[in-house]
Amino acid sequence: MLRKILVPLDGSPSAEDAIPIARRLARRRGSSVELVMVRDLPVEPLTIHTASLDAQALDESDLRMADEYLERVAARVKEASGVEASGTVMDGEVIGSIRDRVAETGADLVVMCTHGRGGWSRFWLGSVAQELVRRLDVPLLLTRPHGEEEGQASPPPEDGPLRILVTLDGSQYAEQALDAAIRAFGEEGAEYTLLRVVVPPVVREYRVPKAHPDYAEQEKLTAVATEYLQKQVKALEARGIKANFGVIARQHVAEGIADYAREQGLHAIAIATNARQGMPRLVLGSVADKVLRSSSVPVFMTRSPQAGAVPVGA
Repeated sequence: MLRKILVPLDGSPSAEDAIPIARRLARRRGSSVELVMVRDLPVEPLTIHTASLDAQALDESDLRMADEYLERVAARVKEASGVEASGTVMDGEVIGSIRDRVAETGADLVVMCTHGRGGWSRFWLGSVAQELVRRLDVPLLLTRPHGEEEGQASPPPEDGPLRILVTLDGSQYAEQALDAAIRAFGEEGAEYTLLRVVVPPVVREYRVPKAHPDYAEQEKLTAVATEYLQKQVKALEARGIKANFGVIARQHVAEGIADYAREQGLHAIAIATNARQGMPRLVLGSVADKVLRSSSVPVFMTRSPQAGAVPVGA
């Protein structure tokens, strides 16, 4: 069940580009939306022509502007989708404040842009998004600002099935992305494509200047991946969930995932990461981070505690 979606905003138009997918998902799943803004820096006293302006008055004005801004945006969400929407302004450290709000409200999902471009709260959402992946216990759905790159996917349709790509590498912790995606996007009204990327092995022979693909070994890996995904699809279909699968061979896994999602016209990519606080990068062999950087469609990220899990069938 998806009861509440939290959408962090920083007052910038770029940050608001996360709202369409949040409200459409909320409408489909019967969820409410809470827009949050964190004022992480106090208002500094301002002096103009030797006349000092009252810091408290400036802070109250800043707070009022933030409240009014969130009220306007929440009203647009309600008008566009009919879902329950509200706004909350918080003061304090950004990451901790968002994490506390998720816990206080019981939010099931955080939807946000990968970065903003300034605003009242004076922070870049890019660094916030990366840190939240490490510190939140709920999934994040991250999207790029609209128009940032050519070929960027449009928000999912108001009606019709959501088409979700779930990346699996054969490990149990990667499969947690599938479970989390089903909880977020639902068993009905969604179609799941399970993708396994096979990295083609190469053969280096003596006196041969270039390595060449080992096609026989690649076929074996593809057969193993196909058998694994067929079992996953069969289990989903037994639950009444629409699913299919794909196996592709690519040397660069993240690019293969991003390209496949774009070419198939899918609405989001679901991937697990075992990123933890203090780790400089996201880890699924660094794939999760690279997918986030290269994907033109939103990326649904769920943090897995099972770092180093042994792949199934290994």
